[in-house]
Amino acid sequence: MAQIVTIGPIIKELVDKNVEGSQEDMYKLYLRNATFGDALGVFGSQLIPWHVYIGFYVGIASSVYPLHKFVATDIIKYNFMAFVAVFSILLLTLTGLDRLIPKFGLPSEPAVRLKKRNNNLNADKNAAI
Repeated sequence: MAQIVTIGPIIKELVDKNVEGSQEDMYKLYLRNATFGDALGVFGSQLIPWHVYIGFYVGIASSVYPLHKFVATDIIKYNFMAFVAVFSILLLTLTGLDRLIPKFGLPSEPAVRLKKRNNNLNADKNAAI
């Protein structure tokens, strides 16, 4: 969860400042970055046995069912949604198959491109020194 509230806004700001494209392509880029952050930040943490999420779930389950000794793997092995979310986003992104899913593929050049840098920025920086 902390990954979404810390890295998510940083990625959004980087895209805002450095990428230009049509409104639809920028929306796809924002949506994809949010989905990637969610899949890896929230669901990915639920697959790590020593993460606080799993400790929290084990604590609640042990309180509700005190006769059973719960361990982290009891919960992880049935968390099918986390497995599907994490592995599909990684496999689809790394293989390029994400472009086959409507509204999910990353837009590429020339639809989106990096903004031109202003060379006067370096001159102003040197003048300030």
